[in-house]
Amino acid sequence: MDGRHKQNKKVTQIEITYEKDTDTLHIFTGDQKHSVARDMGNGVLVQYNLLLKKPVGAIIHDFERRFAGKHRSLKVPIFA
Repeated sequence: MDGRHKQNKKVTQIEITYEKDTDTLHIFTGDQKHSVARDMGNGVLVQYNLLLKKPVGAIIHDFERRFAGKHRSLKVPIFA
């Protein structure tokens, strides 16, 4: 660990996977137990942990089709 991080600070790991056969991007930051996916529309789902009451991931369908060769951002409102 470098000097920028304190030893007692909890580090959150982000897991990013892409499934080429379904063109789906998965981004997860926490345990998926006790979570539900909320459809935000337009092929975007937000994974929401019911116990922690916070988002723990996102799923983007048709990812490559939407972003290939483009410099785009996707902003999704998250309602707790």
